[in-house]
Amino acid sequence: MLYSALPYLIVCAVIGLVLLFTYHRGQASREPAHAAELAALKHGHAAELLRISAANATREGEAQARERIRERQHRDAMATLEATYQTEYKKAQANAETVISGLRAGTVRLRREIVALNIASGDLTANRGAGEAGAATGLGDGPARGGPGAGNLESVIRVAQRGNEWAVQLRACQAIVRSDREEVTP
Repeated sequence: MLYSALPYLIVCAVIGLVLLFTYHRGQASREPAHAAELAALKHGHAAELLRISAANATREGEAQARERIRERQHRDAMATLEATYQTEYKKAQANAETVISGLRAGTVRLRREIVALNIASGDLTANRGAGEAGAATGLGDGPARGGPGAGNLESVIRVAQRGNEWAVQLRACQAIVRSDREEVTP
């Protein structure tokens, strides 16, 4: 029985070998096409990645340029505020020095409201530096009428000068805060 089936087995083996050979030949002929298609896809993806990378670099460069411009504008605004502050500060100092020099030279007389204690009667009198009440108490025009001396007035002027300097500093700080808030709020 084995001998009678042997020709069929050989024919089946030959047909199987032919089919196997044909299959491998077909695969070999398709591999270059697949390889070329795969290479084209890889090349397309690489080109797309380069384009996206270039676009991101351009956007990042533009953002950095805008940030540098904003920082430069902020620096210029701060320099302007500093110049304004220094000018006002020097004006306040010069004004105080002018008043003190005038007091020393006797060319400036201060008129101010003084609350004086009338020692003889023991009651408080409000002196406005003008009119009969001022003439009666003798405290109307600073040292000329028995009021505080030039040294005391100089101390008062210096305290007022420091107050003016603090006011100038406060205005400068407020301007800086306003500038920063404007910068943050679009």
